[in-house]
Amino acid sequence: MSTALAKYGTTDLGALRAAQMQLVEDSASSRAQFMKLVEGANQVRILPPWDPKMRSPFYELWLHYIRSSADPQGKGKPVACPLKMRKSKTCVACADVRRRFDTGSPADEQVAKALRSTRRVYANVVNMLDPSKGVQVLDFGTMLYEKFLNRMLGAPSDTGVPDVAALGDISHPELGYTMVIDRKGTKQFDTKYELRAARSPSPIADPAWLTQLHDLSTIVAYRDNDYIRAVLAGEDPVDGEAVFSIGPVGGAVPPPADRDFEDATFE
Repeated sequence: MSTALAKYGTTDLGALRAAQMQLVEDSASSRAQFMKLVEGANQVRILPPWDPKMRSPFYELWLHYIRSSADPQGKGKPVACPLKMRKSKTCVACADVRRRFDTGSPADEQVAKALRSTRRVYANVVNMLDPSKGVQVLDFGTMLYEKFLNRMLGAPSDTGVPDVAALGDISHPELGYTMVIDRKGTKQFDTKYELRAARSPSPIADPAWLTQLHDLSTIVAYRDNDYIRAVLAGEDPVDGEAVFSIGPVGGAVPPPADRDFEDATFE
Protein backbone atom coordinates (compact mmCIF):
# COMPACT_ATOMS: atom_id res chain seq x y z
CA MET A 1 0.00 0.00 0.00
CA SER A 2 1.33 3.44 -0.89
CA THR A 3 2.05 5.91 1.93
CA ALA A 4 2.25 8.94 -0.37
CA LEU A 5 -1.11 10.39 0.73
CA ALA A 6 -1.19 9.02 4.27
CA LYS A 7 -0.58 11.33 7.21
CA TYR A 8 1.57 10.02 10.01
CA GLY A 9 3.93 11.23 12.68
CA THR A 10 7.64 10.71 13.14
CA THR A 11 9.10 8.64 15.93
CA ASP A 12 11.41 10.68 18.15
CA LEU A 13 14.15 8.30 19.26
CA GLY A 14 15.51 10.94 21.61
CA ALA A 15 12.21 11.05 23.49
CA LEU A 16 12.14 7.26 23.64
CA ARG A 17 15.67 7.23 25.00
CA ALA A 18 14.60 9.63 27.77
CA ALA A 19 11.65 7.35 28.55
CA GLN A 20 14.00 4.36 28.61
CA MET A 21 16.27 6.12 31.10
CA GLN A 22 13.27 6.95 33.27
CA LEU A 23 12.22 3.29 33.30
CA VAL A 24 15.70 2.28 34.43
CA GLU A 25 15.62 4.88 37.21
CA ASP A 26 12.12 3.93 38.32
CA SER A 27 12.98 0.23 38.25
CA ALA A 28 16.09 0.70 40.38
CA SER A 29 14.21 2.81 42.90
CA SER A 30 11.27 0.41 43.09
CA ARG A 31 13.52 -2.60 43.66
CA ALA A 32 15.29 -0.93 46.55
CA GLN A 33 13.22 -0.74 49.72
CA PHE A 34 14.22 2.27 51.77
CA MET A 35 14.58 2.17 55.52
CA LYS A 36 13.16 5.16 57.35
CA LEU A 37 14.73 6.14 60.62
CA VAL A 38 12.11 6.50 63.34
CA GLU A 39 12.29 8.61 66.46
CA GLY A 40 14.17 6.79 69.18
CA ALA A 41 16.73 4.02 68.79
CA ASN A 42 17.29 2.46 65.37
CA GLN A 43 19.57 -0.58 65.11
CA VAL A 44 21.22 -1.01 61.71
CA ARG A 45 23.91 -3.20 60.27
CA ILE A 46 25.84 -1.46 57.52
CA LEU A 47 26.71 -3.98 54.82
CA PRO A 48 29.90 -4.01 52.71
CA PRO A 49 30.25 -2.40 49.26
CA TRP A 50 27.98 -3.99 46.66
CA ASP A 51 30.77 -4.31 44.09
CA PRO A 52 34.35 -5.58 44.63
CA LYS A 53 35.56 -2.49 42.75
CA MET A 54 33.94 -0.18 45.29
CA ARG A 55 36.00 0.92 48.28
CA SER A 56 33.30 2.29 50.57
CA PRO A 57 29.95 1.03 51.85
CA PHE A 58 28.66 4.58 51.38
CA TYR A 59 27.63 6.13 48.08
CA GLU A 60 27.54 9.93 47.90
CA LEU A 61 25.28 11.94 45.62
CA TRP A 62 24.88 15.69 45.24
CA LEU A 63 21.25 16.36 44.38
CA HIS A 64 19.15 19.31 43.32
CA TYR A 65 15.52 19.05 44.45
CA ILE A 66 13.23 20.68 41.89
CA ARG A 67 9.77 21.11 43.33
CA SER A 68 6.66 20.29 41.34
CA SER A 69 4.14 23.04 40.71
CA ALA A 70 1.48 20.48 41.62
CA ASP A 71 3.10 20.02 45.04
CA PRO A 72 5.12 23.15 45.81
CA GLN A 73 5.61 22.14 49.44
CA GLY A 74 6.90 18.66 48.56
CA LYS A 75 10.47 17.40 48.63
CA GLY A 76 10.86 17.93 44.90
CA LYS A 77 12.25 15.92 42.02
CA PRO A 78 15.82 14.80 42.77
CA VAL A 79 18.30 15.45 39.97
CA ALA A 80 21.98 14.62 40.35
CA CYS A 81 24.22 17.68 40.01
CA PRO A 82 26.47 17.02 36.99
CA LEU A 83 29.05 19.52 38.25
CA LYS A 84 29.41 18.17 41.78
CA MET A 85 29.32 14.57 40.48
CA ARG A 86 32.08 15.47 37.99
CA LYS A 87 30.02 14.45 35.00
CA SER A 88 30.23 17.92 33.48
CA LYS A 89 32.13 21.16 33.93
CA THR A 90 28.85 23.04 34.23
CA CYS A 91 25.43 22.68 35.86
CA VAL A 92 22.47 24.78 34.76
CA ALA A 93 20.77 24.33 38.15
CA CYS A 94 23.84 25.70 39.98
CA ALA A 95 23.89 28.61 37.52
CA ASP A 96 20.20 29.26 38.23
CA VAL A 97 20.92 29.27 41.96
CA ARG A 98 23.65 31.90 41.50
CA ARG A 99 21.40 34.09 39.34
CA ARG A 100 18.63 34.00 41.93
CA PHE A 101 20.96 34.91 44.80
CA ASP A 102 22.23 37.86 42.74
CA THR A 103 18.79 39.43 42.18
CA GLY A 104 18.37 40.50 45.79
CA SER A 105 14.78 39.29 45.72
CA PRO A 106 13.61 37.49 48.91
CA ALA A 107 11.45 35.20 46.76
CA ASP A 108 14.42 34.28 44.55
CA GLU A 109 16.56 33.70 47.64
CA GLN A 110 13.99 31.22 48.98
CA VAL A 111 14.00 29.29 45.71
CA ALA A 112 17.79 29.37 45.49
CA LYS A 113 18.17 27.92 48.98
CA ALA A 114 15.73 25.11 48.16
CA LEU A 115 17.35 24.43 44.76
CA ARG A 116 21.06 24.42 45.58
CA SER A 117 22.69 21.03 45.73
CA THR A 118 22.43 18.82 48.79
CA ARG A 119 24.68 15.91 49.74
CA ARG A 120 22.83 12.62 50.22
CA VAL A 121 24.55 9.40 51.24
CA TYR A 122 23.26 5.88 50.61
CA ALA A 123 24.17 2.56 52.23
CA ASN A 124 22.95 -1.02 52.09
CA VAL A 125 21.67 -1.88 55.55
CA VAL A 126 19.60 -4.35 57.52
CA ASN A 127 17.18 -3.06 60.12
CA MET A 128 18.15 -5.28 63.06
CA LEU A 129 14.83 -4.55 64.75
CA ASP A 130 13.06 -6.04 61.72
CA PRO A 131 15.59 -8.19 59.82
CA SER A 132 12.80 -10.06 58.00
CA LYS A 133 12.72 -7.17 55.51
CA GLY A 134 16.18 -8.13 54.30
CA VAL A 135 18.56 -5.64 52.74
CA GLN A 136 17.23 -2.09 52.53
CA VAL A 137 18.73 1.23 51.51
CA LEU A 138 19.32 3.91 54.13
CA ASP A 139 19.79 7.47 52.89
CA PHE A 140 20.97 10.31 55.07
CA GLY A 141 22.78 13.62 54.98
CA THR A 142 26.09 15.11 56.01
CA MET A 143 25.35 15.26 59.73
CA LEU A 144 24.96 11.51 60.12
CA TYR A 145 27.59 10.70 57.49
CA GLU A 146 30.19 12.61 59.48
CA LYS A 147 29.26 10.66 62.61
CA PHE A 148 29.71 7.35 60.78
CA LEU A 149 33.13 8.36 59.49
CA ASN A 150 34.24 9.62 62.90
CA ARG A 151 33.29 6.31 64.52
CA MET A 152 35.07 4.31 61.84
CA LEU A 153 38.22 6.41 61.58
CA GLY A 154 38.32 8.48 64.75
CA ALA A 155 37.49 12.17 64.74
CA PRO A 156 40.09 14.57 63.24
CA SER A 157 41.97 16.32 66.04
CA ASP A 158 41.03 19.85 64.95
CA THR A 159 37.25 19.37 64.84
CA GLY A 160 36.47 19.58 68.53
CA VAL A 161 34.58 16.28 68.36
CA PRO A 162 35.22 14.11 71.46
CA ASP A 163 37.88 11.51 70.75
CA VAL A 164 36.58 7.95 70.65
CA ALA A 165 38.26 4.71 69.67
CA ALA A 166 38.10 4.08 65.93
CA LEU A 167 35.99 1.02 65.13
CA GLY A 168 37.46 0.39 61.70
CA ASP A 169 35.34 -1.27 59.03
CA ILE A 170 31.89 -1.45 60.59
CA SER A 171 30.57 -3.00 57.36
CA HIS A 172 32.76 -6.11 57.52
CA PRO A 173 30.49 -9.20 57.33
CA GLU A 174 32.40 -10.98 60.10
CA LEU A 175 34.05 -8.24 62.14
CA GLY A 176 31.57 -5.39 61.70
CA TYR A 177 29.28 -3.74 64.22
CA THR A 178 25.59 -3.19 64.69
CA MET A 179 25.16 0.58 64.95
CA VAL A 180 22.50 2.32 67.01
CA ILE A 181 21.17 5.59 65.57
CA ASP A 182 19.23 7.62 68.11
CA ARG A 183 16.93 10.04 66.33
CA LYS A 184 15.32 13.05 68.02
CA GLY A 185 12.89 15.15 65.97
CA THR A 186 11.31 14.61 62.56
CA LYS A 187 11.81 17.78 60.54
CA GLN A 188 14.73 19.37 58.72
CA PHE A 189 15.60 21.91 61.39
CA ASP A 190 14.76 20.03 64.58
CA THR A 191 16.19 16.57 63.92
CA LYS A 192 19.32 15.46 65.76
CA TYR A 193 21.20 12.18 65.68
CA GLU A 194 23.49 10.35 68.04
CA LEU A 195 25.45 7.32 66.89
CA ARG A 196 26.82 4.50 69.01
CA ALA A 197 28.04 0.99 68.38
CA ALA A 198 27.33 -2.39 69.89
CA ARG A 199 29.79 -3.34 72.62
CA SER A 200 31.60 -5.85 70.43
CA PRO A 201 31.85 -6.81 66.75
CA SER A 202 29.83 -9.71 65.39
CA PRO A 203 29.25 -11.61 62.13
CA ILE A 204 26.13 -10.83 60.12
CA ALA A 205 23.16 -12.97 61.09
CA ASP A 206 22.34 -14.12 57.55
CA PRO A 207 25.03 -14.60 54.85
CA ALA A 208 22.26 -14.39 52.23
CA TRP A 209 22.18 -10.65 52.84
CA LEU A 210 25.40 -10.39 50.86
CA THR A 211 23.56 -11.65 47.77
CA GLN A 212 20.85 -8.99 48.14
CA LEU A 213 23.04 -5.88 47.97
CA HIS A 214 21.59 -3.06 45.88
CA ASP A 215 23.65 -1.24 43.26
CA LEU A 216 23.52 2.17 44.91
CA SER A 217 24.82 3.92 41.81
CA THR A 218 21.46 3.27 40.12
CA ILE A 219 19.32 4.87 42.83
CA VAL A 220 19.23 8.20 40.97
CA ALA A 221 19.97 8.26 37.24
CA TYR A 222 22.37 10.88 35.93
CA ARG A 223 20.83 13.57 33.72
CA ASP A 224 22.55 15.93 31.36
CA ASN A 225 22.17 19.70 31.39
CA ASP A 226 19.58 19.62 28.60
CA TYR A 227 17.32 17.50 30.80
CA ILE A 228 17.84 19.73 33.85
CA ARG A 229 17.27 22.85 31.75
CA ALA A 230 13.95 21.45 30.53
CA VAL A 231 12.83 20.63 34.08
CA LEU A 232 13.75 24.11 35.27
CA ALA A 233 11.79 25.55 32.35
CA GLY A 234 8.68 23.77 33.56
CA GLU A 235 8.43 20.61 31.50
CA ASP A 236 9.02 16.92 32.02
CA PRO A 237 11.45 15.77 29.30
CA VAL A 238 10.09 12.22 29.51
CA ASP A 239 6.40 12.76 28.85
CA GLY A 240 6.33 16.40 27.79
CA GLU A 241 3.89 17.46 30.50
CA ALA A 242 4.52 20.76 32.26
CA VAL A 243 4.45 19.39 35.79
CA PHE A 244 7.76 20.65 37.17
CA SER A 245 8.21 24.35 37.70
CA ILE A 246 10.04 26.55 40.18
CA GLY A 247 8.92 29.84 38.69
CA PRO A 248 10.85 32.51 36.77
CA VAL A 249 13.68 34.51 38.27
CA GLY A 250 12.15 37.44 40.12
CA GLY A 251 8.77 35.75 40.48
CA ALA A 252 6.86 35.19 43.72
CA VAL A 253 7.07 31.63 44.99
CA PRO A 254 5.93 29.75 48.11
CA PRO A 255 8.55 29.18 50.83
CA PRO A 256 10.60 25.98 50.57
CA ALA A 257 9.21 22.84 52.18
CA ASP A 258 10.49 21.54 55.51
CA ARG A 259 11.97 18.32 54.17
CA ASP A 260 11.63 15.15 56.19
CA PHE A 261 15.31 14.43 56.61
CA GLU A 262 17.88 15.50 59.08
CA ASP A 263 19.80 18.24 57.34
CA ALA A 264 20.37 20.12 54.16
CA THR A 265 24.08 20.67 53.61
CA PHE A 266 24.36 22.96 50.63
CA GLU A 267 27.19 23.89 48.33
